[in-house]
Amino acid sequence: MTRPSVAIAIGIIAIYTIFGPLILYGIYALLDSLSQKKESPNADREREKKDDPALWSGNDVKDYFRKLNKYNFE
Repeated sequence: MTRPSVAIAIGIIAIYTIFGPLILYGIYALLDSLSQKKESPNADREREKKDDPALWSGNDVKDYFRKLNKYNFE
């Protein structure tokens, strides 16, 4: 006859093996959903290119510096 302590130990190991990854995945999904931005992913695409200097053309850059009167691009 097996000792009850061995059966309990095997049961505990089985429970942790089965439910451990599920609980960790649930915690991961919860934290991931809490850390997401509230804006829609299309919000960046809807912005005008004038708002983002990385998307400016050469003429846009020249116009910007002309407004600041920093350089003469004539």
